[in-house]
Amino acid sequence: MRAPKDHTVVANLTLKLDAFSNLIPLAGINAQPQKNCFLYQLEDSIRRIQYVQTIGSRQHDPSCANPNLTFFNPIAAAAWHLSNGNVDEASWLVFLITHFGKNKRTGWRLLKDVYSGLGQQLWDWPTVCATPNAFGHWIDANRTVLKANGIFGNHRKYESLKYSITGGAINSYVEWVGPNLSHVIKFLQLEPANATPKTRFRAFYRSCSRIYRFGRMGTFDHLTMMGKLNILNIEPDSVYFSGATGPIPGAKMLFTGNPNANLTNALLENQLSQLEAHLGLPFGMQVLEDALCNWQKSPSHYIHFRG
Repeated sequence: MRAPKDHTVVANLTLKLDAFSNLIPLAGINAQPQKNCFLYQLEDSIRRIQYVQTIGSRQHDPSCANPNLTFFNPIAAAAWHLSNGNVDEASWLVFLITHFGKNKRTGWRLLKDVYSGLGQQLWDWPTVCATPNAFGHWIDANRTVLKANGIFGNHRKYESLKYSITGGAINSYVEWVGPNLSHVIKFLQLEPANATPKTRFRAFYRSCSRIYRFGRMGTFDHLTMMGKLNILNIEPDSVYFSGATGPIPGAKMLFTGNPNANLTNALLENQLSQLEAHLGLPFGMQVLEDALCNWQKSPSHYIHFRG
């Protein structure tokens, strides 16, 4: 078991979890090993969010946005494009980040090679919009080379570079943005009345979940990244259990000590909403979703998860 990386954060979380358990029992963390593991997974989740927010708030050199250079980082590139008023390219990069992911062994290599066209053709938003089918076919034709060096991230491990999969996802995304090919216009179209960050997230979630191959996890990952980079003023209002795997047994274990407990998703959502409000963390629902997924894999022995 590791020591806290930030004693103040963990101590504050401990006090809040203890107080909350007097309102709604947290049977899964009654024992100290389970409690420590859950606390450290919460801390890790907070740090991952802060990492992206820190990158997004920095002043970046233009080299970070060039996929042919060593310093390329798609998160920094999205932040750089946004800071220069290019919402389309920033949003397009978040789509690529979501679809390809970051692999714990090969990092961003797959995304980098795809985006750069293996150093021969930058597949930026204007280029893809002009001929979206061409991008998917190029990826399919070069998938042997691409797969030799890069791998999809853990959340995308069931994806494929075949045209029917990645090509279909690209075409679906371009169609989702709409005939104006403008993300700003699309965002305005989805804006709910009297919007708050959480009601806006729900409206966007309902729309983005129709993008091919996104599903529940892809949609959640995509929108939370858009929020952390301030492309959209959104914050998850729910864990969105429908279609989820890891968060459901994690939540059941947290509240009952049994990952197979007979609890409805509606009840779990309600209890997590109360816990999120009690903890008072920025992006609290994303923190809980991530921590529950990882904690339920090893509830009494801490494991640091990456990729």
